[in-house]
Amino acid sequence: MLSLFSFSGFGLEGAPPAGHSPVLSDLAMVTLVVHLTGGIDSSLNFLYPLVIVVGVCFARGWGYLSAALAFILFGTVLELDYYLVITSFRTRIPS
Repeated sequence: MLSLFSFSGFGLEGAPPAGHSPVLSDLAMVTLVVHLTGGIDSSLNFLYPLVIVVGVCFARGWGYLSAALAFILFGTVLELDYYLVITSFRTRIPS
């Protein structure tokens, strides 16, 4: 993950402002990967908690924000995929 490479210390309460942008880019990349690998049927949903853990390492408040944003993005992908607003590569045929 991009955030792990830009993280310059463990247990720091604050991080420089440039350190928060990799968490946002990780969330965007994870959302894109989950969508492209099947949306609802994707087996890569476990990547969201990893990004949240990295966000918590930066600062507690940033962890809450990254968790909320991950929840919103994942829910958006699932809802749009379920209602066929966006198409994704599925492993099963919808009934």
